[in-house]
Amino acid sequence: MAPEQAPTPQRPSPTSILLGWYANNPLWGLIGSIASVMSLGLAIFLYWISIERRDLILYVNPTRATILKNGQLSDLQVLYKGKAVWTDISVVKVGLWNGGKKSIKGTDILAPITLKTTPRVPILQATLDYVNRDKVVFPFLNTSKMAQGEVGISWKILEHNDGIVVEFDIAGPTNVTIDVSGVLEGQNQITSWSDPWPRSKKLLVLVPIGFLIGWFCGILRSKWRLRARTLIAVFVLAIFAFSTAVEKIADHPTVPLRFDTPPIPPPPPDGIKVSVQ
Repeated sequence: MAPEQAPTPQRPSPTSILLGWYANNPLWGLIGSIASVMSLGLAIFLYWISIERRDLILYVNPTRATILKNGQLSDLQVLYKGKAVWTDISVVKVGLWNGGKKSIKGTDILAPITLKTTPRVPILQATLDYVNRDKVVFPFLNTSKMAQGEVGISWKILEHNDGIVVEFDIAGPTNVTIDVSGVLEGQNQITSWSDPWPRSKKLLVLVPIGFLIGWFCGILRSKWRLRARTLIAVFVLAIFAFSTAVEKIADHPTVPLRFDTPPIPPPPPDGIKVSVQ
């Protein structure tokens, strides 16, 4: 009787080899998991920026200038169109541009776009300071309500990153700002950018990110039983990377317009007369 032959051992499948290698090298598994999460975030971000939409954005330049400081010269009287002005006269510039991929035509304005002073003070003069494509945009300012602190603005078309800079000479101090109202087709509220973000807004973004990173580290610990030191290092590095990104985005917004504020205050606007008593 012939002896029985021993069964030939089966060769492990490539999947088993790969899983065994990951089990013996947890660090590479950690790197692969992080790369997967980053790839998912990148895919969502690329999809979001590829959507065609209108996004009219207002940006108020934080650099201000004072033409006249009230009370510094007791014998100086300022007249604007025959009426005395007893407040400071300051200059502020604002930018308005289309940050979306979809063009904004004049016919897309459902409710008039209006720039208003806050708190409400009279606007002495409003001028177009810069238009990146003036022969295409064709902006127009409606200055009929400047005494109420309002200026309407319209245009022929604003394509991606097309924009307008308006300079306001206002009867008020430099802490007066400009707000915007109006409705576009597909955009019920105009986006307002501030520079920089307040600390509370940065924390509002970073706190949920910190919880997500902590939750992810918990999954890594239960799955690969990594050392506490390794998890702490991953958590600290991730928080540092995300906080740096938030700081860059918040403190350095990309404004596709020029704000060439002169170092010397500009001359008084038209209609203002200065006399000495």
